[in-house]
Amino acid sequence: MSQLFLDNPSLYSSSTGNLWWVGGTSFASGGNFTVVNTNLPPGSQSGSQVIFLTSASEGQWAATNNFGAQTRLIGSTLFSRTPGTNGLIFVFCTSTGIGDNPTACGVAADNSGTYLIATESNTVVATGPVIAGGAYHNYELDATFSTTGTGSMTLYVDGNPTPFLSVTGINTGQATAGIMSLGCAPGAYASAACGGYYANSYLFNSAGAAPWNGPLAPQGLGNAKTGFAFMNGPGVTSAWTPNGAATDWQCTIAVPPVSTPFASSGTVGQTFFGTLTSIPGVAHIIGAQISTFAMESTTGARAIQSGFSDGVTEAYSGTNNFLATSSVYFFDEYEINPVTGLPWAVADLPTLQMGENLTV
Repeated sequence: MSQLFLDNPSLYSSSTGNLWWVGGTSFASGGNFTVVNTNLPPGSQSGSQVIFLTSASEGQWAATNNFGAQTRLIGSTLFSRTPGTNGLIFVFCTSTGIGDNPTACGVAADNSGTYLIATESNTVVATGPVIAGGAYHNYELDATFSTTGTGSMTLYVDGNPTPFLSVTGINTGQATAGIMSLGCAPGAYASAACGGYYANSYLFNSAGAAPWNGPLAPQGLGNAKTGFAFMNGPGVTSAWTPNGAATDWQCTIAVPPVSTPFASSGTVGQTFFGTLTSIPGVAHIIGAQISTFAMESTTGARAIQSGFSDGVTEAYSGTNNFLATSSVYFFDEYEINPVTGLPWAVADLPTLQMGENLTV
């Protein structure tokens, strides 16, 4: 199963003005996207940020390019439309690189309603009831792509298991898609994007076990929510050397990351863990991700693995993240609780610590 979460509190602007997500990849835009901590969704955590898109822009922000050709994608975003603007909210595109063309289908809005867009020729295949601007709504699109008239699209709004819009037997203009682009794709829907605020976006390729092989809304997961947690205390081990801070865990809490403080180690097998700050209230956990910003300071291969611990058992990702001489993000996804080997329970994360192991 492949998945991508854009964790809204983890988005930030770099000193060069680029936008980044927790994976550390910079995405092209038309200069119309900014990251702000205003107009946050209800229930946002302290420190949360969202993406703001100016109205009627031709810039786009590609969410991911790591899926390749897929016949089905499930994507969603929490979006607050600026009243009086119209255009695309998000689209599925076929490009396997950072880009936006050609478009298979997407979700769009006019000044008073919401549409499904089938192709870049602006074919509207379904029109929904009015959704007023100025408030956050969760839009989730489950799309199967086809050029032979067997495509389908189903739009769910605000976690309601009853489809808001549904259409079958259509030509999406493309047989596959691989990325989700927030905002506009030039050439589609009057080359415009809705102005507004984005948060809590995700993309699934529909592979693997439930809930990833179907839209979230019909499975009762409701309005999907992402959250984040930092280390807030020492964990079961603290073998790395803190530089510029008193303890290892205190070297990990700057967002965006800074060069100092940092924790370091030159001894294979050394680990450090930290307890976690609270996570937002959720009904289900469909996955957890540890994001690590790291580099090596010497020549030769060095690698780390992230992991979780319950204070007794330590469980690591099993994947060596080999370091470079400049800092980059590594992100490790955990579809089940690695300590118990069981599906995630909401009560699991508050009992766990997260940490790093120098493996090479």
